Amino acid sequence: MTAQQALLGQPTVTRPGGIALAILAGIAALITSVMASAGGTDELVLLVPVAFGFLVYFLPAIIAVVRCHHQGFAIVMLNWLTGWTVVGWVAALVWSSTAERNWVS
Repeated sequence: MTAQQALLGQPTVTRPGGIALAILAGIAALITSVMASAGGTDELVLLVPVAFGFLVYFLPAIIAVVRCHHQGFAIVMLNWLTGWTVVGWVAALVWSSTAERNWVS
C-alpha cells in the first residue's frame, strides 16, 4: 500500500494465488519424486504422458493463477477436488476464464 492510497482510503489488491501456486508446485514435486524413485528408462517414457495429463488436468488452476483471479484458491480447490469429473473441470475452466484482472499498481 502506498502512502497516497492510505491517505485516500483506497483498498489495495494483492496478487492472489500464492497458496494455489504452492499447492501446484507441491503436486509437481510429488509426481517428480515418485517418478524418480521408480528408476529405469521405461518410467521416463511414461513421464511425458503423465506430465501432459497433469498439465491438462490442472489447466483451469494454472489459468486462474496466471490471470490473478480473485478467487484463485477456490478455483484450484474446485479443480483439484472435482476436476476428475467433466462437469467439475469445465466449471473450473469457465470460472478461471471469467476473471477480472486486479493488479497492484
